[in-house]
Amino acid sequence: TLRLGRKFLSTDSKRFRKRENSEKVFRLLRTRQISQNIIISATTQ
Repeated sequence: TLRLGRKFLSTDSKRFRKRENSEKVFRLLRTRQISQNIIISATTQ
């Protein structure tokens, strides 16, 4: 979480002040990264 947090703290500091919103953002980012990784792995193969 800290890895993504540092990048987005500067831009979306307001969102990260609320833990509820930050958790939602992290979940969305994780799902997006996972989906992107699957697409990338599928295309590379």
